[in-house]
Amino acid sequence: MRTVLKAGVSVAAGLVLLGQAALASPADLADTANQSWLRVTQQLISALPRSVDQPGKDSALLVSFQPQARMNGVFGIARDPDLGELARFAARMPGYNLPWVLRVRGNGTAKIKALASGYGLTEQSTRDLAVLKAGTPLPGISIPGAVVREVDGRSAGVFLDIAVKATGVDRNSVRDLFRPELFDLPGASAYVVERDGKPVATALGIRGGGMVAPYYLFALPEVAGQGYEQLATERLLKDSFAAGVKGALIGTEPTNEALARTLGFRTVDTWTTYSAPRG
Repeated sequence: MRTVLKAGVSVAAGLVLLGQAALASPADLADTANQSWLRVTQQLISALPRSVDQPGKDSALLVSFQPQARMNGVFGIARDPDLGELARFAARMPGYNLPWVLRVRGNGTAKIKALASGYGLTEQSTRDLAVLKAGTPLPGISIPGAVVREVDGRSAGVFLDIAVKATGVDRNSVRDLFRPELFDLPGASAYVVERDGKPVATALGIRGGGMVAPYYLFALPEVAGQGYEQLATERLLKDSFAAGVKGALIGTEPTNEALARTLGFRTVDTWTTYSAPRG
């Protein structure tokens, strides 16, 4: 089953290494991308029926009350987050009675691993944070007969329908993730690709901290692999860059690696996530 969220707190499925092109001040860019990820995620969960958003100095406690573990947890934002702060946030998580994760930048440390293990978070996985700087030339894909429309919360049902058909995920388990309020956020920009008047693909951008994160990059199974997701994403990126954002960020995984590589995203950081074993 493919993940429903394509970035941010979506499900990680291993390490994806993108090409390491030269970037100006890569450490600063990684810091900016992580801070932007936090701002974007705060917006995302604010559109849910209820949420908890508690930022600290080096990390944040974020609770979406959704069943996906990586949408609840303690997230290190600094390169070397304060262990005491992580521990204080972690101590609060069992009280929510939800699956959750502890995620930090880099490869983690023995002390962080021990902290996670103390809460039964014994599975460890990694994924990369990749960035596309504004001004980077895009491939400029064109599909005859395809039209990209910018939409709002009235099209939330279209996004849900395409996501369910594209992933096979249970509709009720993700319904809250497609609330109209999300698409009407001040930092949101949503796009639907139509072919012969029928919606076939989607893309949602959420802006925060001077960057934009693409989400919901889905296409119907009958057009999968034909470029419709790329078409929607390129429009999202072009509009966002024209509006003044300094770059785009994406958490890479097997389902978006090819698209991220094609568009020119480059790895700037690695995330290590500790979670409870499934089953």
